[in-house]
Amino acid sequence: MSGFFGIFRPQGGPVDLDAFEQMKTAMHRDGFDGMETHVEEKIAMGHLMLRVSPESKYDKQPLKSSCGNYILVGHFRLDYRDELGDKLGLTQSELEVTPDSQLAMLAYQKWKEKCVHHLEGDWAFAMFSVYGNSLGLFRDQFGYSALFYFCNSQHVYFSSDISLFSNVSFIDLKLDMEEVLRISTNIFSLSKKKTLFQDLFNLEHGNHLNVSDSMHFLEVKYWELVNYPNILYKNKLEYSDQLFSLYQRSVLTKFDSKLQSAIFLSSGLDSTSVCYFLDKMAEYNKAKILSFTSIPLYLNEFTKTQLKFSDEKPYVQEFLSRAKTIIPHFYSFNNRETDFLEFACRDFFFPIATPTSFWVDGIYQEAKRLGAKRVYNGQFGNITVSNVNSGYMLNYLFKLKWRNLFTELKMYSSKDGIGIFHGIKEYVYRPILKLIILAWRNQIINIEKLINDSVFKLEVFKKYMLIQKLKIEFSKTTKPFVINELSTRKRLFEGVADVATVNWYNYSLHYGIETIDPTCDLRLMRYSTSIPPEIFNQNGLPSYLFKTTFRNYLPDSLLNLKFRRLQSMDIAFRLRESAKFTSKFKALFSDSTLVDSFVKKDSLNNDFNEVHSSTDLFRGYISSRKLLKSISLVNFFKKIALNQNI
Repeated sequence: MSGFFGIFRPQGGPVDLDAFEQMKTAMHRDGFDGMETHVEEKIAMGHLMLRVSPESKYDKQPLKSSCGNYILVGHFRLDYRDELGDKLGLTQSELEVTPDSQLAMLAYQKWKEKCVHHLEGDWAFAMFSVYGNSLGLFRDQFGYSALFYFCNSQHVYFSSDISLFSNVSFIDLKLDMEEVLRISTNIFSLSKKKTLFQDLFNLEHGNHLNVSDSMHFLEVKYWELVNYPNILYKNKLEYSDQLFSLYQRSVLTKFDSKLQSAIFLSSGLDSTSVCYFLDKMAEYNKAKILSFTSIPLYLNEFTKTQLKFSDEKPYVQEFLSRAKTIIPHFYSFNNRETDFLEFACRDFFFPIATPTSFWVDGIYQEAKRLGAKRVYNGQFGNITVSNVNSGYMLNYLFKLKWRNLFTELKMYSSKDGIGIFHGIKEYVYRPILKLIILAWRNQIINIEKLINDSVFKLEVFKKYMLIQKLKIEFSKTTKPFVINELSTRKRLFEGVADVATVNWYNYSLHYGIETIDPTCDLRLMRYSTSIPPEIFNQNGLPSYLFKTTFRNYLPDSLLNLKFRRLQSMDIAFRLRESAKFTSKFKALFSDSTLVDSFVKKDSLNNDFNEVHSSTDLFRGYISSRKLLKSISLVNFFKKIALNQNI
């Protein structure tokens, strides 16, 4: 995806050109299609071009409007261009030579700030008003995008790449230890709008920020996941038909047969359904799709049972046996256990490595090597198309819908020939017991125990006076008895969307590859959140609607698999066999009294030893996940904090 940056000085005088040149140098990357800049007295903008779509060859940014009042810079991948072109009065021939940036400019000229309601896809942009002497920053509703900004007394600096701010000597970027400590726990994430640095802010999804000539900031939330009215069809099959149609159209509007495309292909429902549509479209257009699947390296260490949920290759191969255009690639990614730690440390937004980081980074490298320009995934299908609400039977219980509850339990019990009491135990007794324990725990919670898993010492939390803040926040936000299906989705959306989508954009910008997720399509989300919750999960079958929709298109082995596939389950074996990883771990504490005073060294050593000694697959995986998070955070902290007076 393209990248952009700029500086706004609203109160006159020359803009900070030295800082602008430093941002320009930091933004430059090989493999892109050039950089253009525009500089005036109060505004300087830069754009790193990545031409992917056919119409992008006509793109030139920064872009000035025909009226001369507006200057735009941003990254765009717009969906449903035909509909937007119709709204703007463009003919088909005009639309074919109109890049997404020009569509956004025309939309802004017609609807001003309300243009955001007509732009669908992955985008973020800055719009400068010459006559109004104001700057608008805009970010999409639910796409893979990023936009950060930093302010001092005279300037507003903005960029889609957070790392640029660390390369500008005129920006005094200081670590925000409160935010670092927050993400080091298992229960708290970054505060809204915040980053890991003071005065450097993240423009959230669905937000618009206006900066006036007097440096007044007005941020407006123009979109959020809301309670749309329920759609009620007489025939339940209509729900499946509409889901299939919208899903197919989502993939279609994002597909281009002229590009070499690829997909992150797991054996999950979301990526396989995306791949199904891609295969059909590629077959029609006589194109080929690359698929990339990560497989375990230490297969001999697994039992047959463990292989069923840790090795995705057999399931992917069964799916691909039906495909016509997919060229499969299976990678074990040996000797990459330290490379992805370096990538995590470079990520100034969320520098945390996970057990899957090494192969995500590896797949991008392979995609780039093989010439892919666009990579698909299905990361947000659980929020949209394949949503699973484990508490749907409890909804019947609490709403006194006894007949519905009995019918569901009967279907669940008859499905596998088990007794109805087993269904009551699984779907009623255990969830209620879990809710009661959670409610009890929240009443007596000791916040110090909640942050015990952090790699940072408790004394550090106390030093920054964070204990009481976190305690108050936890008591306000915890709602143990909320089992509403849409509320569950909102928590998922708010908990992971902003971090995950920025991370995917960061990978795209780093490797010069456009990343697309058809499952985070706005129309799919609106539709799926309008379906009555009991339609999604029924007949004793989680994801019932999805499985009904795709029962003739995906293998039964995928649709009816009773356990979730866990990727990178051999991560503990990888780490313990890597001499480079051991060397990296020991280097954490070399010549660093600052790290020693902040980090629980003994606890970190215990986690390291646990990874190396554990014989239990699940325990080793959990220990590895904790160790990777701790190491990447300490690496990041050491890199930044040693240069600051913390």
